[in-house]
Amino acid sequence: MLQKNVLEYLENTARRFPDKLAFSDEGRSFSFAQLLAAAKGLGSALAAQTDRPNRPVVVLVDHRAANLAAFQGVLSAGDYYVPLDSQMPLPRLRGIVETLAPAALVYGQARERVAQALADLCPVLLLDEAAFTHSVDEARLQCRRDRVLDIDPVYAIFTSGSILASAGVLISVLTTNPVIAAIGTCLGRGTIVSILLVLFVLPQILILGDTIIERTSFEMKGVAGMARTASGTMHVNGRVRGYINGVVDAEIKGVLHGQFSANIATGTEFTVDKPDMYLSEKNIHESEDGAPEPGTPDTPDTDTKGGDAE
Repeated sequence: MLQKNVLEYLENTARRFPDKLAFSDEGRSFSFAQLLAAAKGLGSALAAQTDRPNRPVVVLVDHRAANLAAFQGVLSAGDYYVPLDSQMPLPRLRGIVETLAPAALVYGQARERVAQALADLCPVLLLDEAAFTHSVDEARLQCRRDRVLDIDPVYAIFTSGSILASAGVLISVLTTNPVIAAIGTCLGRGTIVSILLVLFVLPQILILGDTIIERTSFEMKGVAGMARTASGTMHVNGRVRGYINGVVDAEIKGVLHGQFSANIATGTEFTVDKPDMYLSEKNIHESEDGAPEPGTPDTPDTDTKGGDAE
């Protein structure tokens, strides 16, 4: 019969072989019946902390049988587990947890320090006997289980490309389930193809694209602005960069008195009362405040010199 939920495999096995050993380590062991009971207890504890199913739950693994029971407990709560090696550097662990935004983090007593360092990112739950023997809420577990689809994830892993390729190939060889074997084959082949594309094809595409851009590039006339040289009284409203008794590079709106040579940006309004004209000494006289004043426009200057305005 087609199974909709992966927990059905555990339930069927626990019903047929309740006392048969499932997992063990040097500290404890689980029969299939004990494993199912522990999964339901931990699942009820997790379900009481989260508002909806199908969310990631981080499990700090330390290669103990309790970790495997924790995986089944996460699945019982309707979530999917993310195993993380507690020996990884703390900054990398924090980065992964921040990316996941998990519903909870499950850890063993030996990983208390690491778990508390991550407690500000998500709720944490100690994986002890109290968690496994938590009172089972069958109604809540069944409700959450009914909301899980057969296409929802069981677990997620953070790994490098080389490890992912190896894992995919090994899964396809070791498993006896044809569907899982096909998935492993596609995963391994796809990862290898992606690595080859990134290492050998992508750089060539970038080089080719750079060559095409370089050969087809062009300059737009007038975009950089125009160069003007003028003297006298200038009205400016816009951006000007050049020498006006010093360097100016600013948005200007006002009147400038003097002589300047500058680049004028496109869109800048620029008018000169006496354009491109250098005044001779006889047309300059002292004003009341001692500043020189230019000659009046209706008095032509025979010694004036033309400028180079465009």
